[in-house]
Amino acid sequence: MTQESLRVVVSLDPEVQSFRPSAHNLTASQAVDYAQTLKLNGLDTKIVDQPKKHRTENAETCKQCKKIADSLTEELHNSSGSEEPSEQGQGNATDGQDPTT
Repeated sequence: MTQESLRVVVSLDPEVQSFRPSAHNLTASQAVDYAQTLKLNGLDTKIVDQPKKHRTENAETCKQCKKIADSLTEELHNSSGSEEPSEQGQGNATDGQDPTT
């Protein structure tokens, strides 16, 4: 019997343009269903692979989910081509997409 991999669903807070954890410990089909529900409510979402089950019951308070959301937010700001300076400073992340100008 194989164990199905788990997923995290994060949603984009349009007011502050940052991702927040919405749900975790979901199967792929549960994650898709949940993300579609959020999209119907006007939220942009992303589904991310989750290597192992998170112990925290609530995704919004889960440290691992917050790290995922923060990483996606950083990618969003790095790829947006925005000229506004980041409040968090510049990082040395190398796994982001190379912007073409």
